[in-house]
Amino acid sequence: MFQREMDVELSDRVVEVEGLTKRYPPDITAVNSISFSINSGSVFSLLGPNGAGKTTTVEILEGLRTPTGGNL
Repeated sequence: MFQREMDVELSDRVVEVEGLTKRYPPDITAVNSISFSINSGSVFSLLGPNGAGKTTTVEILEGLRTPTGGNL
């Protein structure tokens, strides 16, 4: 399985996130510079405690929120 991940071409990626950040004034950071990619046909999950930024991350990917920084 590890070898398959190494052989994945860029075209197989359906989501690519680099340095995603979301801050709310005055000093709340909901998402702090996360990076990940999701390949076609894979199952992806976000896990973490309440307040970890899971919902904010998904809402940014859905276009419901605007990121403060990073690339999608």
